[in-house]
Amino acid sequence: MTLKTRNRIFFVLLVISTLFLIASITAFTILSLMGKVSFPQNTVRTFSFLPNIFKYQAFATIADIYFFSIYVPIVTIFIYIEFKNTQSLEIIYFTIFLIGCLLESIRISLPLYGIWQTNSTTLIIIGRIILAGRIMAFLGMLFASLFSRTEDRQNIERNYLLCIIISLLLGITYPLNTLFTTSTWTVLWANTGLFTVLRIGILMTTVVAMIIPAFIYENEEAKHEFLGYIIMMLGYLLLCTADTYTFVAIGILMLSLGTVLYLRALHKAYLWS
Repeated sequence: MTLKTRNRIFFVLLVISTLFLIASITAFTILSLMGKVSFPQNTVRTFSFLPNIFKYQAFATIADIYFFSIYVPIVTIFIYIEFKNTQSLEIIYFTIFLIGCLLESIRISLPLYGIWQTNSTTLIIIGRIILAGRIMAFLGMLFASLFSRTEDRQNIERNYLLCIIISLLLGITYPLNTLFTTSTWTVLWANTGLFTVLRIGILMTTVVAMIIPAFIYENEEAKHEFLGYIIMMLGYLLLCTADTYTFVAIGILMLSLGTVLYLRALHKAYLWS
């Protein structure tokens, strides 16, 4: 993949994410004024065991979703400027993580016209898109840690497509439970424990792949990348489950800080290589 092709991917992602943000805000505002927005009720909560001070807040979920919508174009602009002439394989796979974050924005569709109350094809499609995006976010970072060596450069297009195809196939085939809606405005996955194990497995594999150059070979920039990755993914996970202002604020802080640390370390590593 040439720098020109890679930069085109950044540009396309920037355009799509910006247009989606504008369209989403416009549609949600207009339909709210028309009374066509119905917030999900009696939802399944990840943090249901917490005290009442952390009760479900619909507008916290809205803030959570729109942060993802804003996060993607801002980070894409930063990458385009800072990595425009940098031969970084990790940053190519990082765009897959950004696509996964962008697909989180689809959650804003569930309250429109009360889609969450139906068992329609639209609800199923939305659920599968979100599911594929969550797998994509983890797989993108795994591929970035496994296939970032110079000898992997010739297989970048194949690996990139493979990552996306695996995510889409899992998103299409994994069973959903459309009878329930979560407090973060998603369809409930069937066998939620299995889905959690799947993502934790991918996360731990990535951790192991990053630990080797960071601590075994005493690479300082790799250590900073590792730290940034951990904070970023914890923030991402929290935002995927947050339905209160407290957890949304913590998730936003962690995802933002982790992203800055990860990208800054990556930029320094290639700047001095």
